[in-house]
Amino acid sequence: MLALLKKRRKRAVDLNDGNAPASDAKLFSVRDAKKAIESACTRLGFARYSSRSFRRLFITTAIERGVDVKVIAAWQGHRDGGKLILDTYSHVRPAHSEQMARLMTMEKPSNVIPMAGAA
Repeated sequence: MLALLKKRRKRAVDLNDGNAPASDAKLFSVRDAKKAIESACTRLGFARYSSRSFRRLFITTAIERGVDVKVIAAWQGHRDGGKLILDTYSHVRPAHSEQMARLMTMEKPSNVIPMAGAA
C-alpha cells in the first residue's frame, strides 16, 4: 500500500509542476466506488467485496487489536456507546480468543498505573 501511495503522490507532484499537493488533496478520483471495488477484485482474482466488507474487516481488526469498543463506535458515527458494535461483532476468531485467554493471569497487567496512596 505504501508503494501505491508514494506513486500516487509522485504523480500529483508531477501534475502540479513539482509542487506538493495540498494536505487535503485527494489521491484517488473514483466516480462509482462500488464499481471500482468490483473491478479491482475481478482484476486481482479476489472474491467479491463491498464497502461493507471493508467496514466489517476494519471493525473486527480494531476489536482484535484491543481498540476500545466505544472508540470504534465513535469512529463509525454511532451514538450508542458501542452497543451495536458489541451486538454485531461479538464473534472472535479462535486465535484471538486464545490470545485473550492468555491475558487472564493473576499477574498485575503492565498497563496498570498505581494510584497515589493505594496499597
